[in-house]
Amino acid sequence: MKTYIVVIHIMPHEVLLDPAGKTTLQALHKLGFDKVINSRIGKRIEITLQANHKQEAHSTAEQIAKQLLVNPIVENFFIEIKED
Repeated sequence: MKTYIVVIHIMPHEVLLDPAGKTTLQALHKLGFDKVINSRIGKRIEITLQANHKQEAHSTAEQIAKQLLVNPIVENFFIEIKED
């Protein structure tokens, strides 16, 4: 078995308000970063797991995300796989 580092990126749906992102954008503008036009705040979760191949690692990560980490009503996610 190989060891994989799975990174699950979770973000709120585009159509939903993102108060933390809006607050960050306002703070950036106050600091003089006027060219920043949007800011969204999400989560990044890193898991190290063992699997026979990359597809199996991705499948396991997807099950973890769907069963535990992501609220599909307000969030979406994507998975990044790295070999350790």
